[in-house]
Amino acid sequence: MVRPGAVGAIVLLAVSAPLMFRLPRGLFVRFRVDPNRYALGGIALVAPGMLLDAVSAIWFPEVFPNMSPEVAGLFGGWLLFCNVVALVSAATASPTRTASVERLQGAR
Repeated sequence: MVRPGAVGAIVLLAVSAPLMFRLPRGLFVRFRVDPNRYALGGIALVAPGMLLDAVSAIWFPEVFPNMSPEVAGLFGGWLLFCNVVALVSAATASPTRTASVERLQGAR
């Protein structure tokens, strides 16, 4: 038996994963980041948000008064998941992998 809300959470993570995986790589190409600095670029991308996430998780009801406190776990888990996917993408990116993104952008 699947818990209520589990399907929605799985869909949220499944939709977020490819988007967050492509985000750092697309930004690296767009801003011509040195491939030797991809991991550092990934940290710079997610660190400010992670700091804000920590604060908002502590004071969730005050920061998000329009959201039910029951969704705090899902919200926090989603933010962590997105940050991890973006960091893994940045840490595993290579110039040859991001070159395909650049070719796609040039085709537009």
